[in-house]
Amino acid sequence: MVILSLDQCLIKIPLRTNPRGFFMLKKNRNNLNTRESANAGRAGSSTRARGLKRKVKGGSAGGRSSNIDSPFGLGSLIRNSHKTNQRINNVFLNLKDEKDIKRDFDKMKIKVEGKTFLTKNKETGEFIKLPNGSRWNSDSRYFSKLRAKFFKEIDGLRHARLLTLSFDPSLVKSHIPHWWPWGIQEFLIVFGNLYISRFLKRYQIYWKRQGHNWHYIACVMEIQPGTGNVHFHLVFRGSWIGDAKTLLSFWEGSNQPAGLEISKGKTAKGAISYISKYITKLESFTNENKWSYLNKFMWYFRVRIYNIRHHKQDKTNLAGFEDQSPKVQNKFEYVSPSSYLKIQDRTKKMSDGSWTEQDEKDFQNEHRVIEGIKMTGNLKIDLKKLRELPVLYPDQIRKPV
Repeated sequence: MVILSLDQCLIKIPLRTNPRGFFMLKKNRNNLNTRESANAGRAGSSTRARGLKRKVKGGSAGGRSSNIDSPFGLGSLIRNSHKTNQRINNVFLNLKDEKDIKRDFDKMKIKVEGKTFLTKNKETGEFIKLPNGSRWNSDSRYFSKLRAKFFKEIDGLRHARLLTLSFDPSLVKSHIPHWWPWGIQEFLIVFGNLYISRFLKRYQIYWKRQGHNWHYIACVMEIQPGTGNVHFHLVFRGSWIGDAKTLLSFWEGSNQPAGLEISKGKTAKGAISYISKYITKLESFTNENKWSYLNKFMWYFRVRIYNIRHHKQDKTNLAGFEDQSPKVQNKFEYVSPSSYLKIQDRTKKMSDGSWTEQDEKDFQNEHRVIEGIKMTGNLKIDLKKLRELPVLYPDQIRKPV
């Protein structure tokens, strides 16, 4: 118990009193019946709490869902995103504008366009030249490899279900903070994945409470060529993912029934083939004149256009047993251009007969030797060798006699 003095009146209040009730006491100092005021304050706070809970999206279906304007809601996360993301903070502080982002984006494209790198086959010693794997390199096989990843994830699965999530522009407009300098399309490009991650988190909690295993497989972003609207297509394992009303309660991008669409039953291969065409759209979207300027936002803010769960790489397989399959070792290694040119020059001179014994000695002793370990010139391999060296602390150093 604690004793407070209010207008020369001593009142005993339990420590467990609701803070709202204590604030009611401060407002009603002239009321002698302060205990009844405190009880009324507590009752009012519980009533307001129940009213707030009814306003929360998905409160009944998804359990504990946060409000848009709550401290942990979507609005607060977006408004405070500049505190956790340096690139968004540059926009918040007006250190980067659209011209700066475009200039950096053009420099990046010049750097990766048409560039190649060398790999060496450890078994045969053959050198292979491959294009840069960036999606901004027109010579790369980025999108074809991405489609292959999706088909690999559904290998052995029979049924899959498609879910399409779209945005309500009027609702999204209310989520845009005052410091955001661009429009809705740019906002959804940057923050669209935040909507998806929050939806998947809520849906995962709800699904596991039903006693089911999590069955999410992959997600792909779609940008419509004509309007520039952003959609997300998700694939789930199995033939049932829940009713549309429950799923819509987890989706904060729209409160309209049109914001969520569940496809009819498809095979797993058919579902992946369906979303693969959106990967092809993203490939052609890069060269489209009308909406190609959105690419610089996707690059600068490091937007992921897809997401794969990689459930086949878990320690346990779908049956619950530990995966005992042997791991495939990579038989290729990266070769720096300087090392490749020196090896190529050595091979050419040896074939011509102009390679001398002194040249071979210089070639073998070219790289530095640290603590008796010869460096190869490959940064990744050399760092691994250096980490294996024993650590020598100052008190272990022998002083000269």
